[in-house]
Amino acid sequence: RGQMIIDIGGGTTEIAILSLGGIVLNKSLRIAGDELTESIIHFARVKYGLLLGDASAEEVKIQIGSAMPDDPSAGSGQVKKELQVVVRGRDLSNGLPKSMKFSGTEVREALAPTIQQIVRSVMDVLEETPPELVSDIIQHGITMAGGGSLIRGLDKMVSESTKMPVWVMDEPMSAVVRGCGKLLSDERLLKKVKVGARLRY
Repeated sequence: RGQMIIDIGGGTTEIAILSLGGIVLNKSLRIAGDELTESIIHFARVKYGLLLGDASAEEVKIQIGSAMPDDPSAGSGQVKKELQVVVRGRDLSNGLPKSMKFSGTEVREALAPTIQQIVRSVMDVLEETPPELVSDIIQHGITMAGGGSLIRGLDKMVSESTKMPVWVMDEPMSAVVRGCGKLLSDERLLKKVKVGARLRY
């Protein structure tokens, strides 16, 4: 059966269509988690004149980064408060330490261009996918892995854009490592997927 995998790592996003133990289509983007972090650094510098380090921007992304607004209803008629986080960096105007609050809306807007590029690439791959495999993907859904898949609402955005079910793997940050371990421990499966190569001297 056909399967679609979206692996959003640190440096690259890998989008692939798999069938019969092989890759039918794939697209690799140099746009992923690191680019999302850089988007927050750029936003802070341009809008507030605040220089953030990579670690601070990464923490902002993890705490309040999102692809879509949260459901405004808390389930009991109450309105959810917008997520905020205090960030600390250096004021570019005077070089002194500076603290301020970022809202979830601001961070979402900063991440939007990068996220939209990833979603557009997913759509591009689907447009090239053979119809019989698209039918399988509609039935079984799109699988997301990698740390970038943990951005809140990203799975929902992909689902709404593709009109297909989307699910995030358990422990997505270690999915590739666990998959490689399983492959190496199964000799029959390894023979099925390995690619032969000739050594040149």
